[in-house]
Amino acid sequence: MPRIATKVTTGFGASSQEQLRPGPQELQKQGTRFLAQCFLIWEIPTRIVRHLVPADSDGSMPFERVAGMLAMLCLTLNRRLEDFQILVLPQRLPPQVTERATQLVAEGRSIGSEVKLSPSERAVADGILEGLRNKEIASRLNISVRTVKFHVSSLLAKFNVPNRIALARRVAAGRIVRSAPAETEPNLVAV
Repeated sequence: MPRIATKVTTGFGASSQEQLRPGPQELQKQGTRFLAQCFLIWEIPTRIVRHLVPADSDGSMPFERVAGMLAMLCLTLNRRLEDFQILVLPQRLPPQVTERATQLVAEGRSIGSEVKLSPSERAVADGILEGLRNKEIASRLNISVRTVKFHVSSLLAKFNVPNRIALARRVAAGRIVRSAPAETEPNLVAV
């Protein structure tokens, strides 16, 4: 499918950046029609939505209201037109967008799902994340340094990473799927 694109400026002035986005012809070929629910006036430097303008009944932009609101914001905030963007909030997302987003969410959640960790491996991985050395992890878990080294080697192989730093990044990114609930210590009650 040929990509038809249209230039969309990110601001209102000549010095604004340009981006390529799918053109209306491409969207019409896909049978997608965007009806706006409202238009948001966004202040670029502060990243604040300054005003919300409801769309006309047919989903089009009420130009006079948007232009008046922009002028008022420029005068009251001592800003330039280039400091604002108009964002469109659609009435509903096109089915293609929701289907693809659902696929991407499923793929994102499946990252690392093949990796199952034992409670001991999980404890060693937590120690690595805290930046502990093998000897410190062994002391904390009451196991030998050699056992910690074994678990570290196993974790490196399971996650297909070359070193502890890369492993710590994977752990920090939350990509470890825990295979079983953590072992809990019995509750101690003072008598």
